[in-house]
Amino acid sequence: RTTLLRAIGKVLGKRDVDIGVLDKMSTSQFKAAWDTLGVSISPGYIDALFNKYGQDKAGKMPVNVFVDALLYGASRQVMLENDYVQKGAFQAGRAATHMGKILYPECKKGVWPPSDWDPALAERSAQLPDARLQLEFVYGYD
Repeated sequence: RTTLLRAIGKVLGKRDVDIGVLDKMSTSQFKAAWDTLGVSISPGYIDALFNKYGQDKAGKMPVNVFVDALLYGASRQVMLENDYVQKGAFQAGRAATHMGKILYPECKKGVWPPSDWDPALAERSAQLPDARLQLEFVYGYD
């Protein structure tokens, strides 16, 4: 994050810590920032990124929107865009399709489902296992 913001800051004429929510960059500034990192990006690819992550009427993309989208996983991105937080575990009988942040009372911070989450796995996990164990002997007790 810091390395990317420093490269963008050089192009915008700001320090990385001074880049705020209102800062935006044009396609030429975007290309120049990546060039300083040694990464060559085609104009078509840059246009596609600007279309994906949004731009204003002047064709400038918000810096923080792009940086956050690049560094956060898909699940976090969904939560950031929709403020989508589930309190507690998946409920039996309900669809286990939630992809955002999950808050448990026992945890200080939220957790996220895996990026390749399959709701069918939750159904299988709720069933009793096929194997059974039987206690035969406990050491130290008669």
